[in-house]
Amino acid sequence: MKLKNTLVGIVLAGALTLTGCEEVIHFPYDYTYNDTIGKDYVKFEVYLDGFFLVPQKRNLLTIRKPDGITIKYIDDNNEFIIGLVEVRNAKGDLVYQGRDKKILSLAQGQFDNYLKLIREAKEKGKQGGAIKKEDEQQRETKRLEEILKNLKQEIEIGRLK
Repeated sequence: MKLKNTLVGIVLAGALTLTGCEEVIHFPYDYTYNDTIGKDYVKFEVYLDGFFLVPQKRNLLTIRKPDGITIKYIDDNNEFIIGLVEVRNAKGDLVYQGRDKKILSLAQGQFDNYLKLIREAKEKGKQGGAIKKEDEQQRETKRLEEILKNLKQEIEIGRLK
């Protein structure tokens, strides 16, 4: 009976833990992304790091600005809380890397904003590249329609002569 109560307690604790995690706005959404948002190139990836028997999930958000500056937001514990920020200039030289609380606080706001933008882009089903491809297809379709229209006009004029 004692073993049964222990197992029930473990199962309940696990269920409560999972239920509690759902309150976090990021869980369990898949933020994996590799495309543009606005003028920024955005890549969000989850990777495993750590020991063979106890791998640890980490989140990495990389933003490359149009001027070449790259910012990496590193979430060490898969909790969507930034633990490290890395900034590189356009040449790739490390400009800043650290865990300063003021910078992490600012970075956390930027990180959360990019997650929101990723979510919006994914929910619309239109990542930056998809939008570009759609625009290119629309332009190509309009161009072909214009060519067809001109051909029809030329055919009609040729028939009238």
